[in-house]
Amino acid sequence: MVDAYDVLGVSFDAGPDDVKKAYRRLSLQHHPDKVQAKSAGDAEKKFMEIKAAYDILQDSDRRRAYDAFGFDFGQERPEKEVWSIGITTIVSPMGTFMVKTAVALLVRALAELTPVKLGVVLVGMGVLVLYYKKIIVRGFDMRSPALAPMRINFGVIWSLTVLHWAWPLLFDAACVFYLASEVSGVDVLVRGTKIFAGAGAGCLLFARLVRGWWLWLFALEAVLLGLALFSCGVASGTLRLYIDSTKEQHGEKIRKQRSRLRAERQRLSDEADSLRQQVWIASLSR
Repeated sequence: MVDAYDVLGVSFDAGPDDVKKAYRRLSLQHHPDKVQAKSAGDAEKKFMEIKAAYDILQDSDRRRAYDAFGFDFGQERPEKEVWSIGITTIVSPMGTFMVKTAVALLVRALAELTPVKLGVVLVGMGVLVLYYKKIIVRGFDMRSPALAPMRINFGVIWSLTVLHWAWPLLFDAACVFYLASEVSGVDVLVRGTKIFAGAGAGCLLFARLVRGWWLWLFALEAVLLGLALFSCGVASGTLRLYIDSTKEQHGEKIRKQRSRLRAERQRLSDEADSLRQQVWIASLSR
């Protein structure tokens, strides 16, 4: 696209009102609905060019970057894009992992309560009786395929509860395995017998090391999440300061380059008009 200032025909110091007036005038002049059908394609292209130039100059932040570097970064401001990338690739996964850790801590805390463990075990035994005896209670069939997800989830809860009752350290290792699977994926940890055995041994060792330190581990995750969020903010703010600094240092240079290009385009346009006029005069003299 030609320089946005030249597209709208405004000065480099044009204010928002000047930009808006130029856009309204040119958009009405070149709107595809206002021209003949044979030139509608060219008019639409010109109209889109005018709209793109207006989008750049009417947004103060986008215009600042355009004046600083001489080209447009797009609708998304660079500092905002850096922030979005940081949130998506760093903060969001860390936050998700922190939530999973909170779930593991909650389950662990509930498993410490004897009434809860006893209730889960008794309910699990009742579910097993209903399942294997094919007993239907008020139309509730435990063998129904629709209840498969519920059976799986409850089976996991029941197994973990029994596991905690039998060996609490192994229960903690299962929690660690669950958190590790959120990072690497379950398929990676169970890819082979040796890998699964190694992952299990590693989880058991880690569970032994952090035993009694789970809350501190959760606090560490919260601190790291806060640092990641702070780092994203610093990176975004630093980029904005860099853009402002670049505009101060090189903005005048960019403006001079644009002025030279504008003068050269004007010279070429005048030269083309002169040649057309000479051709027209020559055709009249024949």
